[in-house]
Amino acid sequence: MVLRAQAADRVADTQPEQLRDAVRWIALDGQHTLAAMRQVVRVLRSTDSGGSLTPQATLAEIPQIAARMEAVGMPVDLRLPPIQPILPAAVELAAVRIVQESLTNALIHARARQALVLVLTSGGQLLIEVHDDGGAQKTRNTQPAGIPLAGIGASQPMPVRRTPTFGSGHGLVGMRERAASCDGTLEIGRSHLGGWLVRARLAMAMESEPPQALPHAG
Repeated sequence: MVLRAQAADRVADTQPEQLRDAVRWIALDGQHTLAAMRQVVRVLRSTDSGGSLTPQATLAEIPQIAARMEAVGMPVDLRLPPIQPILPAAVELAAVRIVQESLTNALIHARARQALVLVLTSGGQLLIEVHDDGGAQKTRNTQPAGIPLAGIGASQPMPVRRTPTFGSGHGLVGMRERAASCDGTLEIGRSHLGGWLVRARLAMAMESEPPQALPHAG
C-alpha cells in the first residue's frame, strides 16, 4: 500500500488515470486488511479456546445462559425472535458474549434481582438490550423513564459513566470492542426496571464488497 501511494504521488500530475487506479487498489486492499485485523482482535479478545475446533456460540445458547442465571437467583425474562435469524458466526459470537457479560455484571456487580433480555432484527441490524433492576430498591421512586418492554430501540439510553457498580472496565471495553468488530455500537444507560441497560446494535451482514479487478503494478 505504501509503494502504491508513493507511485500515485509521482504520477498525480501527469497520469491521472494511473492515479485513480492506484487509489482504488489502496482502498480495496485497505478494506481487506481491516477485515483481517478485526478477525485478529476477535480471536485475541475471545475467552474461548481451541480455535476452529470449538463449536461457535449461537443465539440458541442464550436460554441456557438465562437458565444458569436463574439457578443462582436472578430470573431472566427472554424476548427472542420466534425464528432464529441466519447470522455470520462473528455476529452470533459477539451477541452471545455481550448478553453473557451483561447478565454476569447484573448479577455480580449490580446485585440485580431480575433481568430482561430482548433480541430482534431490524433494518439489517441485530438489536440487543439487557435490562436489570440492580439498585432499584434505592431508586424506585426516582427512576428515569425507560423504554417499553416491547419497544426495543424506541428511545436512547441516558449516557452513564462507567462505575464500580456495573462490571469491570475491561468487561465494558470488551463488549464495546465486540460490537465494533461487527460494525456495531454498544451503549450503557439506565433501564426502566430501575437498574442498568446495555444496548448493542450489530450489523447482520459483514461481507465486504466483491473484489474488483486490480490494476497492474507499475
